[in-house]
Amino acid sequence: METKRRGIIDMDTGWLLQELRPKTEQQMRYAAKKRAIEEGKGPNFIACFPQELRKINRELTLIEAGAAMRLLGFLRWKENGRLINEGKSLTIKDLSKIFKKGLTATKDILNRLESFELVSRSREGRANAFFINPRFFQFGGKINSKDFTKLFVVESRNLVNDLSIQEAGLLWKIIPHFNYENYYLCVNPTEKDAKHMSRETLAAHIKHDPKTVGKLMSGLNRRGAVLITQTLGSKRYLINPDLMYRKSYEDETTRNVRGLFEQHRKNLH
Repeated sequence: METKRRGIIDMDTGWLLQELRPKTEQQMRYAAKKRAIEEGKGPNFIACFPQELRKINRELTLIEAGAAMRLLGFLRWKENGRLINEGKSLTIKDLSKIFKKGLTATKDILNRLESFELVSRSREGRANAFFINPRFFQFGGKINSKDFTKLFVVESRNLVNDLSIQEAGLLWKIIPHFNYENYYLCVNPTEKDAKHMSRETLAAHIKHDPKTVGKLMSGLNRRGAVLITQTLGSKRYLINPDLMYRKSYEDETTRNVRGLFEQHRKNLH
């Protein structure tokens, strides 16, 4: 059977000047990202800076961290951290609905987030506009640090919408411990052979009760954000590479981890 060849043809001679080979799935994904950037839609990730997050992580309650995690879904490309929904800056009433808290509780949460310089506000007409400090999270513009974790916009936004505020808070708190090489939560996430975090180690690092951490991790496991593994009686936490990423390329390890999560997703259903 004759195989069809596709490519660039010289119209005068009919010769095949350049054969166009079928694209792999990875090449098509890269091309789609490139088109999105060229069309002004920006990259598909928010840059998270672990060093800055570590400075405040132990001080935030799970509810405060979860509220902040929900705010990330309202960052928009090249808006300098302004929180927007349907083209308009978020108001206190909007934030109350997002946090699913009363106005007084919402104001208390905002005051706490402002005290850590994580959130700021600026007068915009008769109301305030709210901003995420790009020292912690950046969506658009030049990234001046090599040490950052990519939080994928669509995947994280959809996930957080399904999480309780405490589960979202734990998701926030694990970002600085995401290992760039093996996708596990690790004591030193910038080392290739870093030590994996157990439930107790993670709880100590983020200053929460191990039982609370275990319960919330089970929720993240059910949602496909993490995959809980167990070795010699100690639980370890593998992070979905479609949620967080630290490399500038995709390798065999990434594909293997993604395969584990695909199987995990099938088992959940």
